[in-house]
Amino acid sequence: MKRKLFTYMIVVSLGSGCIPQLPTVKPITSPLVVNWTPPLPTSTPLPKAGESIAAIPVGDQPVSLAFGEGSIWVANAGSGTISRIDTATNTVIAETKIGEVGGDYGSPLSVSLVEGAVWVTDNAGFAVVRIDPKTNQVVQRIPLERTDSGFPTPIMPYQLRASNEAVWVTALDFNRVIRIDPATNKVVDTLEIPSPAGIAIYESNVWVANHREDTVTKIDMEKNEIVATIPLGGPGPSDACSLCAEGIVANDTGVWITLAGGNSVVHLDQRTHAIIATIPSIGTQPAGIAHSEEGVWVTALASGRLSLIDPNSDQIIGAINIPASAGIVTGDGDVWIGDVFYDKVVRIKPTH
Repeated sequence: MKRKLFTYMIVVSLGSGCIPQLPTVKPITSPLVVNWTPPLPTSTPLPKAGESIAAIPVGDQPVSLAFGEGSIWVANAGSGTISRIDTATNTVIAETKIGEVGGDYGSPLSVSLVEGAVWVTDNAGFAVVRIDPKTNQVVQRIPLERTDSGFPTPIMPYQLRASNEAVWVTALDFNRVIRIDPATNKVVDTLEIPSPAGIAIYESNVWVANHREDTVTKIDMEKNEIVATIPLGGPGPSDACSLCAEGIVANDTGVWITLAGGNSVVHLDQRTHAIIATIPSIGTQPAGIAHSEEGVWVTALASGRLSLIDPNSDQIIGAINIPASAGIVTGDGDVWIGDVFYDKVVRIKPTH
């Protein structure tokens, strides 16, 4: 059994007290002491989904990962830094300071990139930061604030996703989704959406998992308009989340949402907005989610499991025991997870 202090919450507790926070050695806000026990084998084990082939030390609390420019980019929420891993050598080739350590849930908390730009949340600094991947240097800092109250009030970001047309940022505790124009590095629009957490972009739509609402919001990216709010089956709005919608991805198979409070994953139809399936028994506190040609990958934070879902059958077809992990990304044919317990990025070769 391992005991560790931690503070960063994977939204599942986000001020609601529903679920414990992630582990870190250096407490940031109000640390808790928790026990984490590696999962025990089940009586009917699933086929093994992959093999760990590398474990790369990074900064404290690697909570978010992104792939691009031949690298894995890692947001270290307990260090205030971004680590860049060369996928050819499995080594850290750069570390960029984003800002101070802090924020309500750690900082930086999210990283995303498109060609020529890496976008990062500076949660402690109430800003979004742009990094030039050619130099690994911060080239722009974009403050986030609201002015509708008559005077500027800083807004703390939560998650972000970038496309060539826009950078979309959720502000969980400020009930905002913010759009940044990458051509001007300025905020160009803000939408009021309750408790927005995870965010995904696919084709002309943005999808937002609303943590305390048990819903998903669909945004038309061209019109900057909310076109649908989709119930996920929970009791609805509350101060303490019920299903605790967290991670979200979208691709040609649909929209996939992790429900950290429901220990399940929901599969939505993009066109009809109907729930195609709810996949149970995914592990305790499913958090991170990503997709690849093998299927949909899900990390279960508290039970230490990485599961592989077949998007055609909506069945779990493989799994592998992993350390406590939330952040996940696929790249160069492999799956990469952020081990927040030992502060490493683990590279997994799919075997299914």
